[in-house]
Amino acid sequence: RLNQINSFIVFRYQNSPIGRDRPALSAGNSGGSPEECDTVSKSLLSLNVNHRTEQHAVADNALLLDVLRDTLGLTGTKQGCDGGECGACTVLVDDQPQLACLTLAATCAGRRIETIEHLAAHGRMGRLQRAFHESLGTQCGFCTPGMIMSTAALLQHTPNPSQEQSEHALEGNLCRCTGYVNIVAA
Repeated sequence: RLNQINSFIVFRYQNSPIGRDRPALSAGNSGGSPEECDTVSKSLLSLNVNHRTEQHAVADNALLLDVLRDTLGLTGTKQGCDGGECGACTVLVDDQPQLACLTLAATCAGRRIETIEHLAAHGRMGRLQRAFHESLGTQCGFCTPGMIMSTAALLQHTPNPSQEQSEHALEGNLCRCTGYVNIVAA
């Protein structure tokens, strides 16, 4: 388990703005030759994202968040804590909320992925996005995509949720700006 965590940390470091310009590292190896460290296995991955199926060569250890943002250009899904604590990266996988920062892209092959971009129609806000906007359920907007996707999952299963059900559905999403009143109202 520790080796998996170390591999994850090394991967995030090497793909961060700080790590890109530094010599490559590998988990459990702080200074191997560049040839050893730069080898990443890739696979052709078929992903159904927002009702559109595409194939991409993706590193076997690539996170869904990175594939959505960097490969597919879907930047509505936010990179927050990188540890599954904030919910800003929430997407729907087979209609269930899932944290894209903790999900290997390869595990999503053959599954249906929906991002915040899916809720908009022809460049206009969808009903749920409009509800957040009109209820002032956003402040800085960083947590909003994750909040909306968690709410979308709730509404698919419970069209008229109680306040308690709404609050429960949003338990994994953190907002540092609001007191959640307007978010739950939306």
